[in-house]
Order: sequence, then structure tokens, then C-alpha cells
Amino acid sequence: MKGDVTGKRGRYYAVIYEGLDPVTGRERPRWHPAGDDRAAAEQLAARLASELNGRNDDGRSLTFGAYVTKHWLPGKTVGSRPPRTGA
Repeated sequence: MKGDVTGKRGRYYAVIYEGLDPVTGRERPRWHPAGDDRAAAEQLAARLASELNGRNDDGRSLTFGAYVTKHWLPGKTVGSRPPRTGA
């Protein structure tokens, strides 16, 4: 998810985009009031966006077992051998 900060009538809001609306196909923004301080609104937007995104585990290293079961084994087919060439 992504977040943004906008001001309206002297107040700031953290606007968090929560994906697409399945009916209209447009982005669904959710506005969260953050008071009259822009820095506080930016911090709130960053916090809310990170909470919606969850933990980012893509950069963490895999164990050998996780690599074998998630990446290597799905690419292998059981019982198949490459064709023999030559005589």
C-alpha cells in the first residue's frame, strides 16, 4: 500500500490507498485525520502504510530446507529423465 499527505482547510490528513475497488476499478483511498502538523501527518502516513504492507521478508535469507521445498522441488518432476542421445 502507498500513503500520501494532503492538506485541507488548515488540517492535514494521511491518505492511504488500499487497493482497487472491485466494482469500479478505481483506487480506494482512506483518509485519516492527522491534525495541523504536516510532519505528524507524514509520520502517520508512513506508519499506516507499513502496517498495511506487513513485514517485508523478501530480503531475508532462506534456509536450505525452505529453498529446496519452495524453489527447487517445484521445478523438478518426479520420475522424469532427460532423453538419451547417441548410440
